[in-house]
Amino acid sequence: MKMIHKIKKPNNLKALGVETVVFVLLFGLLGTLLLFEQKGYRAVTNTSESTLIDEDRWYEVKNENAGAVAANAPECLVLRSAGERYSRRLSENIVNTLNSLNVNVSVKDFYIAAEPDPDDPVQKNRQFSIRGTDDPTVENTEAEKTADESAADVNDAATKDSADAAEQPTVPEKTVIPEIDYQSYDEIAVCFSDISVMEQDIEKLGAWLNGGGHLIFAGGLDEKTDLAKWSDILGTEPEQEAAPVLADSLRFNTDLLAGTNDREFSDDVISGEVLEVAVRKDCTVHISTAEETPVPLLWERKSEKGQVFVCNADLMEAKNDRGIIAAVHCRFYPVYAYPVINASVYCIDDCPSPIPAGYEKNVVAQYGYTVGDFYANVWMPSMQRIADEYGIKYSTFAVQTYDNNTSGEFGNTDNRESAAYYASLILNMGGEVGIHGYNHQPLVLEGYKFDKENEGYTAWPNVMSMLESVKSVIKYTEGLTDDLYVEAYVAPSNVLSNEALTEMISQIENLRIYAGVYTGTADQLVQEYKVLSNGVVYCPRLTADMQMEDSEWWTQLNELNYHYIESNFIHPDDILDEQRSDGGDFDQMLSGYRQMIEWNRSMGLRDTTISECGAAVQRYCNLNYTQNIDGDTMTLKLDGLIDTAYMMVRTNGKKIVSVDGGEVSECSDNVYILEAKSPEITIKTVDKK
Repeated sequence: MKMIHKIKKPNNLKALGVETVVFVLLFGLLGTLLLFEQKGYRAVTNTSESTLIDEDRWYEVKNENAGAVAANAPECLVLRSAGERYSRRLSENIVNTLNSLNVNVSVKDFYIAAEPDPDDPVQKNRQFSIRGTDDPTVENTEAEKTADESAADVNDAATKDSADAAEQPTVPEKTVIPEIDYQSYDEIAVCFSDISVMEQDIEKLGAWLNGGGHLIFAGGLDEKTDLAKWSDILGTEPEQEAAPVLADSLRFNTDLLAGTNDREFSDDVISGEVLEVAVRKDCTVHISTAEETPVPLLWERKSEKGQVFVCNADLMEAKNDRGIIAAVHCRFYPVYAYPVINASVYCIDDCPSPIPAGYEKNVVAQYGYTVGDFYANVWMPSMQRIADEYGIKYSTFAVQTYDNNTSGEFGNTDNRESAAYYASLILNMGGEVGIHGYNHQPLVLEGYKFDKENEGYTAWPNVMSMLESVKSVIKYTEGLTDDLYVEAYVAPSNVLSNEALTEMISQIENLRIYAGVYTGTADQLVQEYKVLSNGVVYCPRLTADMQMEDSEWWTQLNELNYHYIESNFIHPDDILDEQRSDGGDFDQMLSGYRQMIEWNRSMGLRDTTISECGAAVQRYCNLNYTQNIDGDTMTLKLDGLIDTAYMMVRTNGKKIVSVDGGEVSECSDNVYILEAKSPEITIKTVDKK
């Protein structure tokens, strides 16, 4: 049985008051009931066997074929315009997403002759900015196989995209159209808007579609397209003159994505021109603008034996659009399953950390406290109440000091007493304490050029100093209280150099989890959910702040439908920051935080720490599978099942009535979560009445 961590109130804090003392005692009692034996990695409490496997076992159970596409997988052809950077990005995102859904994807290039856009020579036909990121050129490679290779992609977004941006698209003098054997493919995704270049293939494409083909127009619609010629395929009314209009809102009209519930999004998510088209009555409009006279943005249409989706906006190009891509693909099949992670992670950066001294006007106005007393009497009790009410666990990341020392001794322990107090509280709530850095200086070498948001940081003279500082904060943090083992790292401001990451993975065995961000700027550690060949896990965070903006809700919604995960991070000092506090009212901040947690729980996500999430990512990445459908029966065969894994099962016009080899729970109408417990699973369905 894991011991309760002794909680000693720091001398520099005022008396906590009766309410806080009661919470401390209650959570101490709760800790004795819930905490369990820890051997390196913590176990997921509601799945007894889901402990994070250690490095030695990882080599024993690692599935060398993980990620390989099954022999019976659907065949998809992606068509892109090689001269358009937007088309290349869109096609890359679709390829990556469909590959993860067990689809065999190939790509063919159209070389479309056109005049370059003088206002946007690099991204011709670019309609919108990437949601949730400050830099539309951010993307991260997915190819690393070893620890050294993984380090190389930390700032690969910046390297890759600066080179890509410098390369002007080559605009050919004559359009070159590839030969396409349509009958060789189950699906085709068109990743450019000027589909007039395909007019010579309209009859062949239409015959393939009517014969059972699955078609996605993913790149939007171009006003130069003769819609009358394409109306039978697109499902648009033939007699119309479609003109560009501004779209600055969107609404989900169906349950295409789990968790939408007629949700609307603002211009924080969409802002740009679309075609004001009219669609036929036999079309299902899944997404439209949120106006009194809505413009269709994504619709679906049956075409004899086939099916077509038309996207009239930029809804599939960014990483945080992948839920839509997954949902659209699954609509082509009566039942479809794919692996997911199943985790909700609640991170608190800069906790424990040195507490700002003195008063701050926002805190004084609301509570009359110093910042330190606000932390002790308001912030921590509020976080405890939320953890108790919803049963969540926090993953916090410690900072030893806020000095700018990047060379010499790294032994500042001025904050130890306060840090030990807060670390004990976190652990007694079933949480986890990782590290955020010795100080808050990102581990980059001198000469590194920060973006504007991160200007003012002090760079490091050499990698050795970086490593010594990391070792110092690990030793310091593990010494705060008994039974504290550091295994997760979050980079200050999510910035980490290739040099630092390479050496940290190689030399610091404690750190098995590196948590960057899923989308971000070229300065940041942008990651995919993945496991490196040595067992180190990438667990990027998706959203930030207690009160999330629409763009972050968009990311959360898409990731629920793709990886089935949410990972949010906040800070104890958010109230001190005008942007993060969104005006500074702490009650409103707590209300926004509760809203996010309640939504996660309503969707059925498991509550995990960051290391428990790492366990789930390992199981997700280790899985290979095939699926076969025979009438109302789906058979799944899993390779690389360690103990248990999760899959999302989407149905169309069917409901699941029985499962052999696992258990299912309903996430929303037509979306189920399968807990796989056997290498072979049989799912029985019936038609919905």
